[in-house]
This record gives sequence, structure tokens and C-alpha cells, in this order.
Amino acid sequence: MADLTQNTQLVNVSNLADVRKEFLSGGALTAGMLVYLNASNQWVAFDSDVGAGAGANVRDTRGVILHNATANQPAAVCVSDPNFGIGATLAANTVIYGSKNAGAVTQDVPGSANYPVIVGLPLSATRINLFPLASGIPI
Repeated sequence: MADLTQNTQLVNVSNLADVRKEFLSGGALTAGMLVYLNASNQWVAFDSDVGAGAGANVRDTRGVILHNATANQPAAVCVSDPNFGIGATLAANTVIYGSKNAGAVTQDVPGSANYPVIVGLPLSATRINLFPLASGIPI
């Protein structure tokens, strides 16, 4: 899977974004990483090849962290936004998925034994409709 190369300074939200600020980071996170809220109510990096096996499930809240954070720091995470700046250059007519690499996003279809999470759909070369959605079924 080829992950998107993100410029953390270009990760940004629109005025319609749903941003959660009430939980802490569960580890070192970088702006633009796909995260989920774990059982301890901390944001941790999502990883599609261990998604369900690592405690993530289809009911977990997912989103994209908006800034760099270390463990136990306050975190601002966008969980939905119809015009989100992902910080990467996107190909048209594709879907953005969570990667098998922790926190990364990709435009490649997840491989076998992965738990696919659709992150969103491109609106332009740099913006997506962010709506993290998981099937919970490995492919």
C-alpha cells in the first residue's frame, strides 16, 4: 500500500467540521494521522491490518488529528468535515482509506487480512469529504 505523503501544515478544517477536544493523546501523534478513540478514551493511531485485533471495533470513534501531540496531551481530532484539508495531493475518482501503517492514509484498496476504514472521498486535489466509516469485516 502506498501511503499519502502529507504536509502537516496543510491539514485543516472547514467551518462545518466536527472537532472533538475532550480526550487526550494515547501516544505520539502527528497532524494528519488517522486515529481512533480506544477503550481508555485516548486517541491512538489506527492500523488497518490489526484494526479489530488491537481493540478497535466498528463502534469506535475515528478521525484525523489536527496537530502534533505526545502521550497524555490534549488532542483536537476532526471526526467529520464535508470540506477537510487532508494535507496531501489526491488522485481524482478514488477513495481515501486507513492504511496498514499506523496512522497513515492511502488511496489504495486495502489488501487481504485488513479491516478497511473509508476515511473519505476527494472533493479536489487537496480536500476531502471526511467521514470515517468502518465495515468491521476483514477483506
